[in-house]
Amino acid sequence: MKFKLAWSWVYNVDKELQKQSALIEKLKARVPACQAEINKRLEKIESLRNIYADNRIRYEHMTKKTSEVQKMKNELQESLSMANKYMLELEEEYRRRKSDAQKMLRHMKSLEHQVHHFKEQNLQNTQAEESEMLEKVKSLQDEVNNAELLLKRLKEEENTLSESLSAGRDEMKRIDNQIEDYERKEREIKSSISELRRNQTNKVTAFGGERVLQLLRIIESRCHEFIRPPIGPIGARLTLTRGDIWACAVENAVGGLLNAFIVTNVKDSHLLRSCARQARYDNLRIIIYDFSVPRLNIPSNDLPRTSHPTILSVLNSDSATVLNVLVDRAGIERQVLVKDYDVGKSVAFDERVSNLKEVYTAEGYRMFSRGSVQTVLPPNKRARTGRLCSSYDDQIKCLERDASSMREQAQSSRQNKRVAEEELHDLQGKLRSAKWMVKEEMKRHALEGAKVTV
Repeated sequence: MKFKLAWSWVYNVDKELQKQSALIEKLKARVPACQAEINKRLEKIESLRNIYADNRIRYEHMTKKTSEVQKMKNELQESLSMANKYMLELEEEYRRRKSDAQKMLRHMKSLEHQVHHFKEQNLQNTQAEESEMLEKVKSLQDEVNNAELLLKRLKEEENTLSESLSAGRDEMKRIDNQIEDYERKEREIKSSISELRRNQTNKVTAFGGERVLQLLRIIESRCHEFIRPPIGPIGARLTLTRGDIWACAVENAVGGLLNAFIVTNVKDSHLLRSCARQARYDNLRIIIYDFSVPRLNIPSNDLPRTSHPTILSVLNSDSATVLNVLVDRAGIERQVLVKDYDVGKSVAFDERVSNLKEVYTAEGYRMFSRGSVQTVLPPNKRARTGRLCSSYDDQIKCLERDASSMREQAQSSRQNKRVAEEELHDLQGKLRSAKWMVKEEMKRHALEGAKVTV
């Protein structure tokens, strides 16, 4: 019996456990829903907290805004009070100005009344008084007109004197420039005369001055160091075969080569350069040419076909090398000489001479054509045209005459200057007098005008 009761109890307990298990499972199934509800409630609580915080912030902001609005209200009330005060002041000013305007209006009416009274008095003047006044005005006007005419004439005289004075000053300046030009030309001529006299003593100095003499002395002292003694200066080894008529033309054509020296090789060139530095002749032109080459034989068909001479035909030298260098470097066999400008243009541009390089006139003009381009160059102003002349006496005499002429012209210009200075001084005195008269006449004219106005 106990055994049955025990099993019965076991069965009951087991049933109860099964019920409890079922209940537990049921409750477990409800846990997620409960948890979700809890989470939902927590979220709502958090949302309410946020809303509370926002409302608190808005409350604080509104409190602050209310304070600012109250402050602005107070400021506006103060501004309104000041505006009312200013408006009262403006009204007071308006009343004052209105009162002043009324006073001025009354004063203006009083003045109009006085003007009307004066007009009535003026109309009461007699015809005789008016006629007498008109006569006086006419007389004064005539005097003013005469004064104006006199003033105009005086101003014209002043302008004429001013123009004459300006012209006199220009003439003085021109004479001064003329004197300076004559004196400069005289100095240049004297310098040329001195140079010609030096050249007359030693022709070599015409082609380098004292430096070339020093160089020649050094070359002579070091002659044994050269393979072949240098030749130069080239100009000292040349002579004109047809008189001095072509000296200017030849100088303009080959003047740049006349101071040069010729050596036979590079070694001698370096040695000559050393000698030149020793003589302080730094810009010496050195030409290298083989001394063993005989004088060049130029075929006639390579020469210009013209009856006019070439530079080669009017030059002579005791050294074939000198002429060969001038042929090679300057082409003197194709440089034609003519007597004047017109003939030169005809030969250079019209006759179409074959083998023609350039044409030089006796005055030194250079003419040549390259294709269709025709060129005429004036003489070189710096060219020393008398260096190749056989005699310097005629040049010296001519230059002395020129120097004397320059002195005479300068003296004449100085006399003209003294005369011009005296005339200028007289004009200045007349101009001062004319200005004083114009000034006095203007004063008198102003007084007459004042009388007419009165």
